[in-house]
Amino acid sequence: MNRTLMQRLKGLPGATGNSPKNRKARKPEDKACLTLGEFERWLALEVGQRYHHSKHWGLHGATPYATWTTLVTTAPTRQLAPGPEEALKLLINFMPVARRTIQADGLTIFHIRYWHPVFAAWREDKRSVPVRYHPEDLSRVYACADGKNYVEARYADLRRPTITLWEQRVAVRALRAGNQPRISEALLFRALEQQREIVERARREAKRARSGAGPQITAERPPPPQPVAPAGAVDYSKPVDPFPVEIW
Repeated sequence: MNRTLMQRLKGLPGATGNSPKNRKARKPEDKACLTLGEFERWLALEVGQRYHHSKHWGLHGATPYATWTTLVTTAPTRQLAPGPEEALKLLINFMPVARRTIQADGLTIFHIRYWHPVFAAWREDKRSVPVRYHPEDLSRVYACADGKNYVEARYADLRRPTITLWEQRVAVRALRAGNQPRISEALLFRALEQQREIVERARREAKRARSGAGPQITAERPPPPQPVAPAGAVDYSKPVDPFPVEIW
C-alpha cells in the first residue's frame, strides 16, 4: 500500500493515528461511526478501484490494473474453478488455524464445543487435527484429518447464537475478572447475552437522547385477568379431597 492510502486511512472518523501514544487525548471513540462491515466495504473500494487504478512510480507511471492486464496476455494464469465450493476452499486457506484433539464429546475451541458425525471415527486416532475458524463467525469451524479436505463443524448446541472472536474474548476477560474459577460454555454464552443486552439498552437510550426524548420508563403492567371456570367444572388449582375407599 502506498502512503496516500495510509493517509486516507488515518483520515477516517475514529482513526487512532500513527501510535497509541496520546490516544486518550484524541478520543477516537467519540468520532468513530463506521461499523466493521462498512469499513470492509470502504477498504475494498479503496484498494480495488482507487489503488489499483492509480499511477505508481514503481511501475514507471503505469497502474497495477494495466500492468496485470498486460502480463496475463503474455503468460498463462491459474484461476479458481467456478462454484461456491472452490471459493470456500480458498477462504478456508486464509483463515487462522489452531490444532485440537477430537474428544468423545467432539471438538472444543474457545471454550465452545463443536460436533460433526465424522468425529466419531477421528477420535479413535487420538491425534490433533488442524482447525480453521473465521474470527467474525464462531458458529462453525473447519477441521481436517488428511491435510486437504476440511469438514464444517457447527455448534454442538445449535441453540447458541452466532458470536465473533472479539465478543468471546471480552466475555472471557469479564469472567476471569470476576474470579470465575472455571469457564464453561454455558457461562460464556450467558455473559455474552448479558453484554448484548447492555449494549442494546444503551443503544436505545442513546437514540432516545439524540431525539430529545427522556429516559424510557417502563410502566408496571397489571396482572392478566384469571380465567373463570364454567359452572360445574373441576377447579384443579384446589387441593384434592380423597374419597373414602376400602384398602385391601
